[in-house]
Amino acid sequence: MTEIKLYKSPWKAIKLLGLTIPLVAVGIWLILRNESTLVDRIMGWIGVPFFGFGFFLAFFHMFDKRPQIIINETGIWDRTTKQDLISWNLIKNAKPLNIFGQKFITLTMDKSFKSRNKQYRWARKLSKEVGSSGLDLQLSQIKINPMTMTKFIKEMIKTDEQNRQGLIDKYFDNQ
Repeated sequence: MTEIKLYKSPWKAIKLLGLTIPLVAVGIWLILRNESTLVDRIMGWIGVPFFGFGFFLAFFHMFDKRPQIIINETGIWDRTTKQDLISWNLIKNAKPLNIFGQKFITLTMDKSFKSRNKQYRWARKLSKEVGSSGLDLQLSQIKINPMTMTKFIKEMIKTDEQNRQGLIDKYFDNQ
């Protein structure tokens, strides 16, 4: 059984580093320059740890080698959903979702599916407002086209088990 493993893109982490390094440098400059007022120093001390956290977050994402999504002919697994392998038989539909530039694929599940992710009522309502069906695959850290991934998932749920391996090979040959 072939598994396709999708990993975080290091370019997202490099972009984050590119944003945080100048902002931390400005904060240090505000603290250390002789002409700084008290407000400048306070803003520097607030900015350095705030943007410095982004520096450590970027390094974590850059060196995180765990797969984000695993796909095989049995099902799909996403590390962020807190679920076991989700069988293709339980997925009824998939659609792309873009929330403030963050890419997701929202999955409509069969009634027999039991979600481990318990949400508060206000969070479920907010999810419905943005178009989510409750179970979302996060694609913002992965270098993959959400429309292609959605098309792939829709084809996988319609294909019988014997032909799923061929479909995986068709979509992921160049990766």
